[in-house]
Amino acid sequence: MATMLTSAVFLSCEDDGSTDVGLIGLNQSEAAGAVRADTLYIDQIVQQRSFMDSVNTSGADRWYVGKIDSYEFRSLMKFFFTADVESVTVQSANLKLVTTESYGGTGSLTINLHPIKKAWTAEDLRWNRFQENADFGDPVASTTITLPLAAGTTVIIPIPKETVQHWIWAINDSNRAKLNNGLMMSFSSGANVVQQFYSSNVFTTANLPDTTKTAFLDVFYSKFNPVNQVLTVDHAFSIPTDLRGNSGLSGYIYRDNSPQSANTLTVGGGVPYRSLLKFNTSKIATNGTISNAELVMTLDQSGNYLFNQGDTLSLQGLRVNEDVPDWKPGMVELNGTDLSRLFNDTKFSRRVTDDISDDTLRINITNLVHEWAINPSGNFGMQLFSANEPLNIYSHLFRVRFLSDSLDREKSPKIILTYTLPPNR
Repeated sequence: MATMLTSAVFLSCEDDGSTDVGLIGLNQSEAAGAVRADTLYIDQIVQQRSFMDSVNTSGADRWYVGKIDSYEFRSLMKFFFTADVESVTVQSANLKLVTTESYGGTGSLTINLHPIKKAWTAEDLRWNRFQENADFGDPVASTTITLPLAAGTTVIIPIPKETVQHWIWAINDSNRAKLNNGLMMSFSSGANVVQQFYSSNVFTTANLPDTTKTAFLDVFYSKFNPVNQVLTVDHAFSIPTDLRGNSGLSGYIYRDNSPQSANTLTVGGGVPYRSLLKFNTSKIATNGTISNAELVMTLDQSGNYLFNQGDTLSLQGLRVNEDVPDWKPGMVELNGTDLSRLFNDTKFSRRVTDDISDDTLRINITNLVHEWAINPSGNFGMQLFSANEPLNIYSHLFRVRFLSDSLDREKSPKIILTYTLPPNR
């Protein structure tokens, strides 16, 4: 299935009154050789889009569970064990989680662990690919926590030993292998709260799992050796990650029950949102030299979510190098082809990173605007998203929205230009 949008934001090219030459004047010989400043305003928006992107969260450093306002979260994990424990008898098993952030204030959250009924991969980490009763069963374990919990608190959820015993038997028994599809961590209806945990992808500086933080399954077992008649009691732990050589699989899934309108400009983390902007730069002379071009956008405070004014948020802009007409707003699924479009540097390049401070985003996009100006047919716009996303950092749940109003061009997206034309000959 295709992902979610094709969009274009076309900005009109007008004089801001600071000079006597508008952008149309870039073609006027009397301006040759002079340094000029001008602004591309948003006086006419042809089209603009934001979209909620189903990002593969198998590498995420956090898990989420719960519901807050229109957001819902579940986390999934699948454990594997080495062959040397295949013949053990499980005595008990505990899922150990370490808290990070809490959202929603005070309230109780009941966390349920459901057996997953189907085989799945990282690409299946989509909300609508795990349907209740069809894809996961009734809870086999649960616990209730009271929020807020201090960061670093350990939450222990006992798991029935029979469940884990089947997983261990499945190591060498293909008939049982279908029983080891892992667990889904869900929530019961109730308080409007979300708890964030460290995931299984937390590592030390030595590139080893940080067992003081990472989520893991601790299994206590006994093993009888019939040769020497010795009964050994021990324990083993399994970390559900497929990264850095560790075995297993995990991630979280999410949905926004009241998604942001596609005609907004929204960026989000936790529930990832992205925005695509396309500017009309056709009036800029192809023989001009742009010495500076800065994208300026103002936050729409009414559309922000869990983002404190004055905080700094790192965003990333990515040049789009091809048209993608099959992106549809409001669609959640994202297939491999779409992922390559989003993350393959041969198609999306020239990353630029900047910060939001106070209420304004400023990104230097000089090279991009220059290339759009000399090759208008190659202008497919740029995409904005959280700069932490490619780093698998999902430690903040936030949403920021930018003002875009044709009646208020000063607060709407604009590009401020400094340029020169070649000398007269």
